[in-house]
Amino acid sequence: MAHRTFVDVSGVEWQVWDVRPSWTWAERRRTDRRMSHRNGKPPFGEERRHADRRGDGSRQLVVRNGYEDGWLTFEAAGQRRRLTPIPRGWELLPELTLAELCRRSQEVGVRPRLVE
Repeated sequence: MAHRTFVDVSGVEWQVWDVRPSWTWAERRRTDRRMSHRNGKPPFGEERRHADRRGDGSRQLVVRNGYEDGWLTFEAAGQRRRLTPIPRGWELLPELTLAELCRRSQEVGVRPRLVE
């Protein structure tokens, strides 16, 4: 994942990075922690006799139409935007071109960050 910082014509500093969904990204949760115990059995005799509540074990990577090949995320001061498709060579584009791409991108909500 490439990452850049640029300042737009209004003086706002933006962070921009590419997001490329992959099966590895979706598979992180697939590992069944219940079976990570000694002898492959969960503690205290807890064995599931029914189908896993999460489904048949297969996983799907759900990505909104048009985002399958990835997107650029632009973020600044409580704003987040996305642009698809990812422009070839965006990592080397001049700041003014990045600012124009940001202006053309779609605004999306920003999730609040956890404070530690």
